[in-house]
Amino acid sequence: MRMKMAVGVVAGAVLLVAGAAHAADKVCPALHMPVCGLVKPEGSKTFDNACLADKAKAPILHEGACVGDGEKRCPGVPPACGKSLTTGKEKTYKSLCWAEKDWAVLVHPGVCASTP
Repeated sequence: MRMKMAVGVVAGAVLLVAGAAHAADKVCPALHMPVCGLVKPEGSKTFDNACLADKAKAPILHEGACVGDGEKRCPGVPPACGKSLTTGKEKTYKSLCWAEKDWAVLVHPGVCASTP
């Protein structure tokens, strides 16, 4: 009985290793549907699609191209409500660019609803 259990554990370990290799070999479609993802420590980066961001293990901040790529300053309008990946809190940002710089996922355009 112990022999069967040991074989099962070894087989399970082989499946886990094979599964990890399969994820790294993931093939993404050649679709241009840009998303803005977070690549630490550099910051935000535009990916051609969500699959490529996922493959790079980059959390998606919002659909569409990043608006703050490499800029030191951001425009101030329109405001955006974002949830910071560092603090987990929602906050109204001056613009989507400022939300990206704070590594915040877009909740919705505009001002965040007030909390009680």
